[in-house]
Amino acid sequence: MLHEVHGDCALNLSEDEARLAERYRFLCVQQECHPRCGIVAKVGALAGGVFIVSAIFFGGGEEGDPLFIFGIGVCCLVAGAVIWFHEREAEKRRWQEKKSIIHKFRSRGLGIQLNGQVHRLFG
Repeated sequence: MLHEVHGDCALNLSEDEARLAERYRFLCVQQECHPRCGIVAKVGALAGGVFIVSAIFFGGGEEGDPLFIFGIGVCCLVAGAVIWFHEREAEKRRWQEKKSIIHKFRSRGLGIQLNGQVHRLFG
């Protein structure tokens, strides 16, 4: 049994409850961090747009093939969209896991805060 302290009252948490509290704390910290995949998706979309615009308006320059440059732009756009979609799905899975952990604690008469502190529910 692990010991979790909140204010004046101490709780005896099982290994499973302590593991869930630590996982919840990790998920909350992970949510607060700026998602790198979102930035990569935006940069990929921006690069794709630049390639497409340059292929349309400038024709690929003196020796460039406009269709090849257009293809690179489309690939960048698709890659950005795929990365964004996967990040969005991962965020949904994290949210579902957090809801599941909250439900498990509430069913045991316990509450959990964003920092992972566990406390008894009164009333």
